[in-house]
Amino acid sequence: MCFSLTLVPIYDIVVIGISGDFRQRPSKRLGRQKTPAIKQDATLSFDKSYENNLGWTTFTSAEQNSEQGFDLRLLVGSGGVKDLHNGVADRFSTTAGLLVTQEFANDETQLSSLEGYLGLDYKKYRYFSPKIDLTISARFYPSLTEKDRYRSTFNGNMRFEIFKDFFFSFQGYITYDTKPVDTNAANSDWGIVTGISYEI
Repeated sequence: MCFSLTLVPIYDIVVIGISGDFRQRPSKRLGRQKTPAIKQDATLSFDKSYENNLGWTTFTSAEQNSEQGFDLRLLVGSGGVKDLHNGVADRFSTTAGLLVTQEFANDETQLSSLEGYLGLDYKKYRYFSPKIDLTISARFYPSLTEKDRYRSTFNGNMRFEIFKDFFFSFQGYITYDTKPVDTNAANSDWGIVTGISYEI
């Protein structure tokens, strides 16, 4: 289950976005296949555009991933955005900044940290039939307070029109953490979701 809301004032100068996702499936960790694995997240972001394809983003999010050993991860971050390409039907951008993270592990361990933030985003869209909506994002989070720790994420979402108002969707994600806050947790997690929908 996922949700998304984006508010775009005139001239696309400011964008406010709200998005979230919830997934539950059997655990992939050996010996825990009967234990449900839960991954969910919610994000609130504020994006402002400037001249010369430059911008600024500020965001806060809450995450849970039982496979990687945390009941809650709270993040607050901000950084600069550079559009490498911004066309009529697609956009390719990079982001760099800092974020503060507070993690609550499954084993009740808590950890506060400061992380760097590097991102790449690609979006492609077509509003006439057959409609297409493609989003790919990659993130790299090197820790500035925890030695030898870095996290990375990759997300891909695709939705295309098979025939009029009938859509097929594909979602996939990969996450990696060199030092999960719960030492018994998995370093990586991945998932794939497909769906069919009808637009009224």
